Amino acid sequence: MSKQEFLMLAHRYRENKDDIGGSFVSEKLDGFRCFWDGGITRGKHKKDIPWANHEKDDRFLDQVESLTCTGLWSRYGNIIHAPDFFLDSLPKNIFLDGELWIARQSFQLVRAIASRLPKNRDNNAWRKVKFIVIDSPPAQQMFKAREIETTQFTKVIPSTVLPEIIKSGAGSISAFKYNSFEHVYNLLNESLIQNNHCILHKQAKLPIKETDAKRVVNQLLNAIYNSGGEGLMLRRPHSVWVPERTRVLLKVKPFDDDEAVVIGYVTGRETDKGSKLLGLMGALKVRYKNKHGKFVEFELSGFTDEERVLKCDTDKEDKMSQVKGVSDNEKVLMAYPGAYRWAMMHPGIEIKEGATWITNPMFPIGSAVTFRFRELSDDGVPKEARYWRK
Repeated sequence: MSKQEFLMLAHRYRENKDDIGGSFVSEKLDGFRCFWDGGITRGKHKKDIPWANHEKDDRFLDQVESLTCTGLWSRYGNIIHAPDFFLDSLPKNIFLDGELWIARQSFQLVRAIASRLPKNRDNNAWRKVKFIVIDSPPAQQMFKAREIETTQFTKVIPSTVLPEIIKSGAGSISAFKYNSFEHVYNLLNESLIQNNHCILHKQAKLPIKETDAKRVVNQLLNAIYNSGGEGLMLRRPHSVWVPERTRVLLKVKPFDDDEAVVIGYVTGRETDKGSKLLGLMGALKVRYKNKHGKFVEFELSGFTDEERVLKCDTDKEDKMSQVKGVSDNEKVLMAYPGAYRWAMMHPGIEIKEGATWITNPMFPIGSAVTFRFRELSDDGVPKEARYWRK
């Protein structure tokens, strides 16, 4: 049995192995993945929801407002605290799988908006957000008994959940268990009431002939990537929604991406391009588990100057934004003199895991970062790896 997830996930497209003729193609959105349960949990306490993720709930000071469900869930089973006007724009009693999205290259913005608790929520910012609908999962798949075990989410969904969901009358846009994606998409296209916040994602059919389908995919991929998009998604028309990573759903991107854990920092060094990074972080040292299950460590770069600032335990809080009329390096020196001077005197030195006296506040040791890379080397190390986002 395939490893179970909370939502349906894609595999990467393999050009010489995957047949894509006749598949649906759509733009891969760089958004915030989410599930809408039709509003059946809206107003309920999270502790009463059997599929909810409770692993970090004890950190909330306000155990009522912060744990009151909205009906909108992240891919890891956590509440997304959207405001009422946004929730009211979504259809009742219909399960929807999709993305919260604003625009291309706006992932960090939509993530920040969607991650806020009610007391810090920016309702005006939510007016920019759209729920882009991709599919309507059937209850028999979405809430079937299963064990979810991922790095971000561990949960056992008991067999008692599905009968209660069916009894409530909520469900996908179609009542049948094994409706094809093509059938569900056509139903959504006909009956989903769209508005400023709820929009059905546009799908197109590829040619049946494999060579023609690949040619169209390459044309679309180049056009989307050159316009700032991330890539494409391919979906087999006769496939059904399943809560697992499956090859009936494929992602096509010029670069792959994955996550690594920060285990240290390397101070900037003088290079043939100058000494711009002296006094700053030159690279993150990260640990990565590749697709072969092997852990590898490597240096990751691709950061802005602001993201490279180091801080030691003798430095005061960041005052950079208040300093005017001086160079960027002088701002760093005034804000973090201890870390800056030490890094200047120790170029190319690795600050190893376990060090607490000096750190990068934006990338604490133990935190996760997402990076992009071309492919793996023979040693399993990502080639051309560059930092992408947190």
